[in-house]
Amino acid sequence: MNSVRTMNGQTGSKCQLDETALVMAAKAGEDEAFAELILRYRMRILAAAMRITKNHADAEDVFQTASMQAYVHICKFDCRSTFSTWMMRIAINTALMLLRKQRAARITFTEDFSGFEARWLKDPKADVWAELLSRERAWHLETAIRALHPPLRTVVELQSRQQGSIQQTAELSGLTVPATKSRLFRARRELRRKLQACL
Repeated sequence: MNSVRTMNGQTGSKCQLDETALVMAAKAGEDEAFAELILRYRMRILAAAMRITKNHADAEDVFQTASMQAYVHICKFDCRSTFSTWMMRIAINTALMLLRKQRAARITFTEDFSGFEARWLKDPKADVWAELLSRERAWHLETAIRALHPPLRTVVELQSRQQGSIQQTAELSGLTVPATKSRLFRARRELRRKLQACL
């Protein structure tokens, strides 16, 4: 099929349709229109996912998952932003969720302590308690970040992945640099308050 039907019943080439027409057709159930939208922004989404995950396989997983979520929820897209912006938000949230799951697998305060005992017995000089304390602090920090309001949590996680680059964090989050700095300041203040309460 080389054409999609728009909301007014007219049929035209996909290449001639603008984003709005494709979105309306996709919301009306035209799978080909949705596929065209995803194809248009595939490379941009993959690039953003790659910048967050730092891994090609993970970036591909993010793209596939985000595409499926967009397909399922296209009817809820209210067109207040562009489709590309909406899709990018889904992809970024999907990438950050993947990283959270990966971190949760690595940082588990209640993990098996036999490994620590084995290292301690094998190397009496090993500072096992310092390692335990470090893991406890990491667990508290991860818990505090997860408890942040989503907009604050997003900029914190993005900046962590962008190795402190405010400019790249702003670009990925769709914010201005001043707005990004403001959210990071508020997030750090909230994290400091949460960590002081539990440590």
